[in-house]
Amino acid sequence: MTQLVDVPSGEIPRRSLILFSALGILHAGLGLLLEPGWLFSKYPDAARLLASGRLLGEASADYSPLYLLLNLLLSPQAMRWLQALAGGACVVGTGVVAHRLFGRWAGLLAAILCAASVPLLAYEATLEPDLPIAVLGVGFLAVVTRPQLRGTLRGALLAGGLLGLSAALRPTALLLLGLTAAVFLMERATPWTARIRRTAVLLATALALAALPTVAVRRMAAGADLRATMSVGAVVQMGNRPEGTGFGAQPPLLIKQLEAQGRSAENPDAAHGLYRRFARVATAGELSPGAAEFYWVAKVITFAKAEPLAFLQLWARKLAVFLLAPHAHDISLVRDLERRLGALPLLGAVPIALLGLTGWGLLVLQRRRTLWLGLVLVTNLLLGLVFYVVARYQLPCVPVWCILGAGALSAVVPALREPWGRRQLGVAALVFAILATVAVQTGRRARMLERGAAGGAAMRQFYQARQSGLWSEALQAFVEAQAAQPYLRMTGDWRGVPFESEALAADSAARSIEQFGLDTDADLFLASRLSVAAGHCIEALPALRDLEAAGYHWAIYDHSADPTLLAAECLEAQGRMIEAIAEVAASLKMRPGTVEGLAAAVAASAVAPEEAARLFAQAPAELAALHDPLSAGYALARAYLAWQNPAAALREADRLLENLPEAAVVHHVRATALAQLGRTEDAVAAYDRALTLFPRHPFATRPLDAALQTELTAHPERPDLLSLAGEHALRKGRLDEARTLLARASQRFGPFPTKVHRERLRFLTNPR
Repeated sequence: MTQLVDVPSGEIPRRSLILFSALGILHAGLGLLLEPGWLFSKYPDAARLLASGRLLGEASADYSPLYLLLNLLLSPQAMRWLQALAGGACVVGTGVVAHRLFGRWAGLLAAILCAASVPLLAYEATLEPDLPIAVLGVGFLAVVTRPQLRGTLRGALLAGGLLGLSAALRPTALLLLGLTAAVFLMERATPWTARIRRTAVLLATALALAALPTVAVRRMAAGADLRATMSVGAVVQMGNRPEGTGFGAQPPLLIKQLEAQGRSAENPDAAHGLYRRFARVATAGELSPGAAEFYWVAKVITFAKAEPLAFLQLWARKLAVFLLAPHAHDISLVRDLERRLGALPLLGAVPIALLGLTGWGLLVLQRRRTLWLGLVLVTNLLLGLVFYVVARYQLPCVPVWCILGAGALSAVVPALREPWGRRQLGVAALVFAILATVAVQTGRRARMLERGAAGGAAMRQFYQARQSGLWSEALQAFVEAQAAQPYLRMTGDWRGVPFESEALAADSAARSIEQFGLDTDADLFLASRLSVAAGHCIEALPALRDLEAAGYHWAIYDHSADPTLLAAECLEAQGRMIEAIAEVAASLKMRPGTVEGLAAAVAASAVAPEEAARLFAQAPAELAALHDPLSAGYALARAYLAWQNPAAALREADRLLENLPEAAVVHHVRATALAQLGRTEDAVAAYDRALTLFPRHPFATRPLDAALQTELTAHPERPDLLSLAGEHALRKGRLDEARTLLARASQRFGPFPTKVHRERLRFLTNPR
């Protein structure tokens, strides 16, 4: 029988290196063939701003310094080719490390697994620093596992250099640096003085290489503050909120809407700056960048203290998601690419992680060397737990899982020959079965991600059809997109189709059930959400209560996709206030501290004060303690509208606009409140302001129907009103009416139409 395991060696035979290199070249070529272009323009845009001196102040700290400098030196397509080569190098390095630790067959298996991995291929095409971080991590492992470098100053210099470059890409590598220094100091076989020298070289090299790119970027940026950080507090907060699902981040909805409103090549990453702005509004002071970050960390600490059980449950979900869930991407184009790659005979994130985790357990039982692999895994796992779990943070673990899995596979045949080995394999098989069961359950919870990717693909079909003037195809694409993910109605630019239509919602509900079924809680909830949008609120209540009993919950940013709150919304619309209040209380009991749950509790208190006072006495204080005042005020304003209290909604909207005068979504809330109060002229003006500030946003039109018609009847010849009515009709999918109204407005404007009117005409003839 062929020997499948040989004695690991620091020297890699030339034949093995040739095989690893061939696999690396094959991997790089496959990636370029499947996606030759590059995705995500944040870093190229920021590099152009830096080169022209327009990347200002604190914003320079919101980017990976070394990766920003690379984008300054190379074009996006050149970066794409460089990352393809880096991915190939990662395959080679993975094979080398596995060969050294577990033998030549393990090396070959690890290189094959890595070459076929979907996550690596996806992020080679994505201009983010995560692929280089993964490659540097493999390089670090190649250094520390080479016997010839072990215990030498040269080895410390190389390891420190690689960790320093990794920290220049993302400072979290400093954690691995600290653990490595601790291991160097504890190596008892080495004299104490030699240990100190090695550790000093390691730290000095790493810290110098980590600092140089940071200083270079700050000096190039105009007015940069060297004390600014990479928004560590903001990232901690968006990953540790009461709304947390374990998948990705839940930043404030208002911040994400403001970011979308202002996004451009001149402002490629506004969210971090908005976080600092929100913190300064909350404290009514000019906070330093570090103090602004601590404001958000303090919110997380408050949540952990106030609701320790909910906080621990969130971390447990994040642990399961990090280890065993399909990768969650925070970039829609990457989601689409991974979905396309997943249709090919390649290895996804879950099979690789399952194999690696099981392999790690088996190798530990066999007392094989896994210390350095474990350190890399633990540091990245802590990154996901402290911040949030997203595919970018999981990527550096992929080659390590491949190494561990390959090491275990190469040991299977020898283990079968011995009784103790067969017992170990039995334990490993049991571990695999348990992990696979957890993976299936976690994967079912990730159904919302799968449906979001399908919805995103349909949304792109909608844009293509609309751009070509194929309105019937665009309408069908909208139905498909809404069927896959109804919450796309929160973000998509749906002008030209009646996206609020109950009939289309009913069509999407039928399509949702036909395409996705009702097998998972997510499928049932989204079908119920569409049923509510179709006007069948009461009919959806039994399903919503079943989901409530099952404990289902999701969040879109901090908007709660919560069956209990949706049931409360349905009951409130029917005038069943006491039942609605009970549902809000149930939501807060299951998911304490959510901004929308607390806002609904505060709003309900004004409707049924005696009942609400008993249940929600602490809600105002909790809302203020757990959430910043701008996010809380936005949630409150919308909750007041839902609970038929427009005067209170108007007060909140006016308070928000004092600090966020450009916030289009708040102007729309204000317009809705004014319309409910009968102040039609002011309502129409606020509505026009919202549409002018953020024309791509899918603002609800129904609340403004009557107010706009009242003003148009009173002033039928006002060109600005005719133009607004044309845009309103366009958003309701009434294209002929929109053309007529915009044409009438053009006649009234004469030779000097406003810029907004020209944009509306241009969109109607050439939809963007």
